[in-house]
Amino acid sequence: MFHQFRALGAIAVVVAVSLPLAACSDESKLTIHSENGDHTFSIEIVDTPESRAQGLMYRQELADDAGMLFDFFEDRDVSFWMRNTFIPLDM
Repeated sequence: MFHQFRALGAIAVVVAVSLPLAACSDESKLTIHSENGDHTFSIEIVDTPESRAQGLMYRQELADDAGMLFDFFEDRDVSFWMRNTFIPLDM
């Protein structure tokens, strides 16, 4: 009986630790159509307060065709900061 509770506890810890990581790694493709042609980007969608606050902090590199999409779920004024961001950004 003790071993069943111990195994269940271990599974719960693994799930609890992996859920935030899964939430931060929602990757999609975004295609922008322009008169110069189509441009497709690999984007990471950040849609939780924690993932939006983390943003691109501490990242050492970002591919030329990659980006991050901040989803706030509604129209509103927002602020961004560049603290601990080591890569050049375009907004």
